[in-house]
Amino acid sequence: MGYPTDLNDKQWALIEPLFIRKDSYGNRTKWEKRTLTNAVLYIHQTHCRWSDLPHDYPPFHTVWTFYSRAKDNGLWEKITKKLTKSGYRMTTSFRTRAPSRS
Repeated sequence: MGYPTDLNDKQWALIEPLFIRKDSYGNRTKWEKRTLTNAVLYIHQTHCRWSDLPHDYPPFHTVWTFYSRAKDNGLWEKITKKLTKSGYRMTTSFRTRAPSRS
């Protein structure tokens, strides 16, 4: 991969602890949280349609589901606050509409 919007190791280290689960169910996804986060950041920064997400990332419906759950449970807000404080430049607007099924 290696897109300009991807988190570097230092930035990832800041938010990685937010993904540690406190229950015993473990990780149920085949995609790494860093990859999913980078995919959402790509959409956030480039303003592309969800369906135009580069194929280097997981399928866009998977990324949308990750983002939607993270937004609903407050995780995405925590991520953006930590990244903004660290100097990661976030754009002010974000396409939050669900992807179409076309």
